Amino acid sequence: MSAQASPGRANPRPALLSVALIGLSLIGFFTVNGGFATIHRIRHPAPAPTLTLTELPQVLDAAMAAGTSLAARELLPVGIAQILLGGALFFGASRVVFGGRVTRGVLLQLLIANVGLVCISYALSRPVRGSVVDAVLAANLEPRPDFLSPEQFDGLQRAKLWWAFRLFLGLELSAFGFAAAVLGRRQAREYFERLNAPERDR
Repeated sequence: MSAQASPGRANPRPALLSVALIGLSLIGFFTVNGGFATIHRIRHPAPAPTLTLTELPQVLDAAMAAGTSLAARELLPVGIAQILLGGALFFGASRVVFGGRVTRGVLLQLLIANVGLVCISYALSRPVRGSVVDAVLAANLEPRPDFLSPEQFDGLQRAKLWWAFRLFLGLELSAFGFAAAVLGRRQAREYFERLNAPERDR
């Protein structure tokens, strides 16, 4: 009796598709983690950050907790959606990584849903970003150069922090765009057709 070919050898996965699937798995994992963190901050509100905090991680944690409490009503549904949609994306992409059956259409739908969630979350979490910016500036973690006035330095720091948030959003959306482009390639379509074909047709 001949040995049956392993799924991986019978249906080799394109390298770019493997990268995209692993990337989607990681995005889903961190989205779930962010959802749990948001809900935790809402359920256990913290006071506003004080000037006694001198380490950046401490300042960020306190500022994010204070900012989340300002928009708790809006962010609670976002946190729940992050757990549900991020979890679905994580399990769907991870299942394909390990050879399980998930259709390309389902992955694309999950991807689009998570892109929408990222945009909604970014729009509703502006108070959190504002709290982080104000807390970092108030903590004076970075020394001011002598050639800059306090007002100029404050303005530069504020602009740098706001652009850092926008850059992170752009990187996240770019990762989704890369994954969508890979899933739309002919090689990916053919791979999913073979993956989800009945056993007798393989």
